[in-house]
Amino acid sequence: MDLIGKHHYGLNIITMEEFLSNVIMKEKLKDGKTNEPFRKPPDNKVDWSEDSGKPYELWTYLRSIGYFKSDWEPWECLFTIPTSNSTNDINELQNMIQEINDINPKIKTTDYIGKPVQVNTTTKERLKENLAERSKLCIYDTYLQNIPLLHVYAKTAASRFLTPFYSFIFFQNYKVDLWVKRFVRDHVRYIDEIMCASARVIALLRQNVILLNNTNINGDYHSMHIRRGDFQYNYKPTRLKANELFKQSKTYFDKNSIIYIATDERNKSFFQPFVDYYKGIYYLDDFLDNIQGINTNYYGMIDQLVCTKSTYFVGTWWSTFSAYINRMRAYHVTKQKFNNKEMQDGIIDSWYFDPTDFDRKDEMRIYHPVRKPLYMREFPTSWKDIDNAFDVVME
Repeated sequence: MDLIGKHHYGLNIITMEEFLSNVIMKEKLKDGKTNEPFRKPPDNKVDWSEDSGKPYELWTYLRSIGYFKSDWEPWECLFTIPTSNSTNDINELQNMIQEINDINPKIKTTDYIGKPVQVNTTTKERLKENLAERSKLCIYDTYLQNIPLLHVYAKTAASRFLTPFYSFIFFQNYKVDLWVKRFVRDHVRYIDEIMCASARVIALLRQNVILLNNTNINGDYHSMHIRRGDFQYNYKPTRLKANELFKQSKTYFDKNSIIYIATDERNKSFFQPFVDYYKGIYYLDDFLDNIQGINTNYYGMIDQLVCTKSTYFVGTWWSTFSAYINRMRAYHVTKQKFNNKEMQDGIIDSWYFDPTDFDRKDEMRIYHPVRKPLYMREFPTSWKDIDNAFDVVME
């Protein structure tokens, strides 16, 4: 985020300490209601980075001075940003949602499965596809645009803002919508240390693949994310035995496949059926010598990045870890396969291990619009056609 702020002059990113020191303490920001400077933080404290006591004290303070739109619940409303601060644009959005609700307040997401709307179609059609059975718009209206301090937070200590940005934010102007999606794709990524470590693992993995199969000159490999740990208890349908996972994997991988397994399962004997059948099985553990000195908290992210570069990928349903792998995979292949019909519909070479009776294995193999509960998978609207230049005129 620091690099993004440095490289893009229109986006100013500061730390909490800088905000408290240079804005609040110097009284540069005034309360919109009283026109008086915002009150100072508790004990005039500006550096909370090493506070081991009561972070809630800082959070409570920020909530007391900042404005928060209480109905900003991603599963209830779509945060909608008008093209401008013109009342005409704002009124158009308000009238549009009213018209939609008058006809059908709960537009079915199933109406758009396999039938994506064009990214440059009318605002109304784009809106209908992205509502995901929501009937409300939280519009960034003139009042909100003039708020001196907008503070976005989870409404309770136990909740998280667990929603991909594109499933909650809708832009009236489709060009802005595409620009923001490209911006996130091209700039919001893991830090260099993680990116470089994963590149080393991928390079060595490809070398090993070539050694195992010299006809595989590119070192192509497949990958899987098998989440065990907490998922065995919190999402019991995913608690598949090794033989069942192996049986499903044979639907996607042939016997000569080299497979990288991203997993939190520490007992690798669990994967013996895979080892006995496939030509090669690798884990991050096999490459630890190449990432010495890397914070172990980064290992999961390295796992994700290795999976993004595989030919085929099979993930764990309900896992946001698998979901983000799929979004990154789609980012990688969007430009490479731009003329590919499947890619134009947002289809990627990914599947899910199918929890019993859920039939989710082909979720990434057919276009799905955003749908509730929003978080457990990524949706093609975040990458589909975002590089199209609809306004280029050739002469």
